[in-house]
Amino acid sequence: MSLAVPLRTIVVASLLFATPLLHAQTYFNAALNKPVTAHFDTVAGVPENVVDGDNTSSWWTYQSQFSELGFTVDLDGAFRIDQLVIRPQQTEHVEVFASMDAIEWTLLHQATVGYYTAPVITHALPEPVIARHLCLRSDNSQSGYVGLFEMEANGLDFIFGDDFEGIDVRPDA
Repeated sequence: MSLAVPLRTIVVASLLFATPLLHAQTYFNAALNKPVTAHFDTVAGVPENVVDGDNTSSWWTYQSQFSELGFTVDLDGAFRIDQLVIRPQQTEHVEVFASMDAIEWTLLHQATVGYYTAPVITHALPEPVIARHLCLRSDNSQSGYVGLFEMEANGLDFIFGDDFEGIDVRPDA
């Protein structure tokens, strides 16, 4: 019995071990517990409820013929945003915008939903966006209130198998 290892086995094994492992992806919520500036008065809850990580706390507008809810979140630094998760209540239309300077805004997502439903809107952005500020506007003309349980601005946190950590745009990382 020969102890010699065929050359082909050595070459294949060396290629397998030399190839870096694929990276694992996990999401982090860039908007979690960040400062919120309300654009309208409210009747129930506080604006911070929409970024507190609790899907049962909410924020509601005053009742009128046409109700609007809007706010801006300061992410306190530039973040990579890959996905939005929005949990509206009694909403017909919702829009989310991103900005680096809170002056020029780019539309990230807009949707029309049934005002009588409480959907979970998950929107993967076609391309990642780097943003410091996010703005959400929602409205309806069907009922007296507009509410929101939560808004997440999720970014990918890359963990590489070859011990190389990529560029992390999170300011607290």
